[in-house]
Amino acid sequence: MQRPHRPQNVILVLRRKDSAVTEIPLDATTYLRGEWIGNAQVVYNGTATQFDARSVIAGSNYYLVAFSYNGPAGYENYLATSPATGTVLAPAPNFGALYSGLDHNSSSFVDQLTTVMNPGNYFQVYYSNYATTMVNNFFVKDTVVNGEPLNHLSSYATLYL
Repeated sequence: MQRPHRPQNVILVLRRKDSAVTEIPLDATTYLRGEWIGNAQVVYNGTATQFDARSVIAGSNYYLVAFSYNGPAGYENYLATSPATGTVLAPAPNFGALYSGLDHNSSSFVDQLTTVMNPGNYFQVYYSNYATTMVNNFFVKDTVVNGEPLNHLSSYATLYL
């Protein structure tokens, strides 16, 4: 029998809103995205250098801690000393900036509006791609119920490690 192998540089990222993450993962414990360790939520577990953070609220501060670990599932050994940390401020929406340069009294208003609304700046959404284009990328929330990941709809942003 061969022991399961886990690639090097595996990380577990914990997130907490509005205050620093103080929680530490327990060795020999496999965590799924969406699970909670105290007041911190697991937002990523894997080998990528970036991930999509879900359930992000515009204008909020998020504190992140990334723990490196090795070992197969159920035998994880987390490096709890000096984990990588960071803080991210989710940008607040800026509605109206798109149209701020338009002059509705100008004789070239239609041309100005056409330039801003240039169809080349957008992609078409059809019934067949609506869920994957709009819903899944806008409102997906990670939750774990009875040890199984269960995704709900919420918002997300890409965070780089």
